[in-house]
Amino acid sequence: MKWVSQLLDRRLRIDAGLGLHREDYSEKSPFSDLNSLNQMEWHGASLYDLEHIEGCKPQPYTDATGAPQTYDPCPVDNYHNGGYGQLKSFTGNRWMADVKSTVLLNRNEIKVGAHLEYNTFDQTRSYSGPDGNRQLLQHYPGAVTVWNFFTLPRGSYASQFADQVPNSPLPETDPNMDGRPTDLADPNKPFYRDQLVASVKSVSTAYFIQDSVHPVRNLTVDLGLRLENQRMYDFRGDEFLNLYNLGPRLGVIFDPSDEGRSKIFAQYGQFYESIPMNLAARYFGGEGILIRQYDPTSPSCATPVSQWTGVGGEASSCPLGGVGFANAGAPYPVQANIRGQYHNEIVAGFRHALTPDLVVGVDYTHRWLGSIIEDGTGDQSFQFALANPGDVPKEALSQVTQEIDAKEKALATATDPKQQAIYQAQISDLKVKLANLKVLGSEPKPERTYDAITLTATKRLSQRWMLNASYTYSRLIGNYNGLYDADNQYFAPNGGNAYDTPELVLNRKGPLANDRPHSGRVDGFYQLPVGSKASIIAGIGFSAYSGVPRNYVAQWVQGFQMDFLLPRGSAGRTPTVTQTDIKIAYHRELSKTTAVEGFLDLFNIFDETTALQVDDNYTYEMAAPIVNGTVKDLQYAKNVMGTPIAKNTNFGKGTVFQQPFHGRIGLRFLF
Repeated sequence: MKWVSQLLDRRLRIDAGLGLHREDYSEKSPFSDLNSLNQMEWHGASLYDLEHIEGCKPQPYTDATGAPQTYDPCPVDNYHNGGYGQLKSFTGNRWMADVKSTVLLNRNEIKVGAHLEYNTFDQTRSYSGPDGNRQLLQHYPGAVTVWNFFTLPRGSYASQFADQVPNSPLPETDPNMDGRPTDLADPNKPFYRDQLVASVKSVSTAYFIQDSVHPVRNLTVDLGLRLENQRMYDFRGDEFLNLYNLGPRLGVIFDPSDEGRSKIFAQYGQFYESIPMNLAARYFGGEGILIRQYDPTSPSCATPVSQWTGVGGEASSCPLGGVGFANAGAPYPVQANIRGQYHNEIVAGFRHALTPDLVVGVDYTHRWLGSIIEDGTGDQSFQFALANPGDVPKEALSQVTQEIDAKEKALATATDPKQQAIYQAQISDLKVKLANLKVLGSEPKPERTYDAITLTATKRLSQRWMLNASYTYSRLIGNYNGLYDADNQYFAPNGGNAYDTPELVLNRKGPLANDRPHSGRVDGFYQLPVGSKASIIAGIGFSAYSGVPRNYVAQWVQGFQMDFLLPRGSAGRTPTVTQTDIKIAYHRELSKTTAVEGFLDLFNIFDETTALQVDDNYTYEMAAPIVNGTVKDLQYAKNVMGTPIAKNTNFGKGTVFQQPFHGRIGLRFLF
């Protein structure tokens, strides 16, 4: 709903708006049997073993050295069977109100405004499976890990459950803690969750002032300042984030021709991210994930792993080994005085009309990263903290140290054993937070720098033809991909993997995943009149762009191919991609306001099948990065057991290819 009013002989304009956006989403199988079975993931497996497809049968061969090898034509990783997997539903509401006034004063156009948003997000997640055994099973050679959700009530801490696992050689971590990790998987205790329910909210306000001044006729100067505040609240209703962001703006436009045929422009701005509700729902929604590892090769397993179907509890008869947490079942600790995530941008360029219908131009863009907000850990417990990685101030560390001192003094005077256990758990959690913040603060500052020069030529439709052409040379260099991690096709804004553990920051500096130095496109159309009311339109388009950087990737932890064995981009690039498309259309006017058009579009007419993505998994074994290493160093790479790593036989082979020649035919009515 919008309202506009003009006053003072149209020298004052007031714009106001009020809106609501509601979104409902549900993700589950339409088949109830798939929702009631555990999903099973298979890593480092062969499709032949899982589906017995004859064409996928592994083939023996002899390599160049004469050594016998086996080629797997159908290797699979992250292959799923059994149940549906993670079930999800959510409802999001966004209430918005804003008001803006524009005043014309002499040579100035002054704008002042305010914006308010109130967002709520109610999310429910669960693993598929029967009640009491809703789990995700991950299969690896010789091991199975079982994931289940849990939530800790207020006053309970994950460290209270970091105790000895029955029949485990691991030592008891704290004899004063009375919980065991397996308590978090017991449906008869109050921690296990068949469903994680998170209701979170965010309140955002923004105020801005902008002045557009024309000191002379062919010069415009824009000045602006924007103040933003965002407050976010967790599933318990507690505020966990309170950000104040101040972003300046500056722009200049000059017409050297003084007649509208050309312009020189430059702009600078600092832009802050609005933290998405997904962060609140996931990391501040009480999510705890217990990960138990079992030995499926043991004869004590009631059913061989090859016969598991996902009916629930199939791993429980196998020997239990290690147990760990992926999240702690409570809101993440947050760095004090955390700053908003932002980037700076400078754009400059030139446009000139060579003829009335032909405009050429050149643009330059320089964009660089400021602070980021990310989760990460430097502690072996895998308990995370939300912080500004690479830029944690000393004041934030001092505050946690003071909190630890206060709790230790309270513990020294406490006499009640239960209260002592709570103080010990609080101190343990604070020490983990302090350790995490120290590591995150010492890690490399996030970098993501984009530089681009673009040349353009645009001929508007005249004399029956038109043309659009552009070429861009650009570089995207840094160690942080951004809110979307294109290295792993992982979208978790402000909760990605970049700083999850210290080894993940190694070898990350270089050309980022979307770095394409060269890209260009040319499109042309010709319109041939047919009588007085019809025309035939013929067009052709050609595009070409560089491939993306390739890497040597190893396993970080089971199921996650994330370690860069060598510096980013060491494996070269995927091939350059080119494509030619054509279009033919018949257009006929039916009246002054209506027309009908039949068309034929043909894409990739030369049927090019270039690999868009290739397998960068050099090995499926856990191996440490070779810091600043070269390709020659790979011969010395070893896994965590100290033996030479086994190379993935499909490394470097294409996994996603350019769509082959295809077409589209259609008829549309225009009005």
